[in-house]
Amino acid sequence: MKLILLASLFISFSSFGNTKTCKINSFEKIYYLPKSKNLDSNSIIKKSDCPLTVRRNFSRQIYKSSGVLTSNVINSISEMINTGYKVELTPNKIQVINLKNEFQKQFKLRKGWSFGKLKMLNKKSAIGLDLESSLSLSCELCHTTGEKNISLEVRNPVEGFSKTFWAQGTVYISTIALVPVRAISTSEPQLSPSLFRKQQINVTRPEQFFTNSDQLVFYKLNKPLPEGNGLKFTDLTPINLVSAGIPTKVILKSGGLILNGTGIPSQSGKFGEIIKLRNPKTKRMIIGKVVDFNKVLVDL
Repeated sequence: MKLILLASLFISFSSFGNTKTCKINSFEKIYYLPKSKNLDSNSIIKKSDCPLTVRRNFSRQIYKSSGVLTSNVINSISEMINTGYKVELTPNKIQVINLKNEFQKQFKLRKGWSFGKLKMLNKKSAIGLDLESSLSLSCELCHTTGEKNISLEVRNPVEGFSKTFWAQGTVYISTIALVPVRAISTSEPQLSPSLFRKQQINVTRPEQFFTNSDQLVFYKLNKPLPEGNGLKFTDLTPINLVSAGIPTKVILKSGGLILNGTGIPSQSGKFGEIIKLRNPKTKRMIIGKVVDFNKVLVDL
């Protein structure tokens, strides 16, 4: 038992002895763009004697965080522990702010609206500020959807310093769209609801998307539709539901009265189109709207 205890103590002291210490002098406030491809360590770390691996792991943790980070929190992260270094962080507390969340809050986007494709025009992905500095945001047209330019002005009244950075992003609306469950070619015999699923997607022009699954059979694709792409009106071409000269069913509506009959279209028609038909008995011409295959609605 004593041997086991001594052995465990020896291992503990050996591990502690193998842990080295290095210093990171960071900015007090760090604003960052999430999902950035490049780690902008120079906008996060002022000075450090830590190895490159430690500095990179520290910067990666910044891009995953939001709120207040301390030395204890940093040194408890497995990626930092695995480096074999304990970081002495100055200042002891740093405030980490996700710029996407800050944009959402500052510009008071409507419910269901969000920012996407955010990038800094100076190719940076973070802004580090000293305690006496502040950041103000400005976007004239962020109350509408589409691509936007966002001004980020850093001010330091103590040093009489100010600098403006620019970011670009797109304001999206979350909407329900019909998304194909597989790639669909233009040779598909007939479109049907089974080929699509309803899915929430972020778009800038929701009115461009076709969403009525019950009406899919009235159209054909005019271009191949990849899996995952929302179906747009421009992807579809309406097909003829009635043909000129071929008898079609006519539904006559007058107030609460509904009568069924037959008419001879003088022209072919697609869903929703207004066409002329001839009554085969009276030879009288009537006007109706195409509502289904071989079916025309006439309001009297």
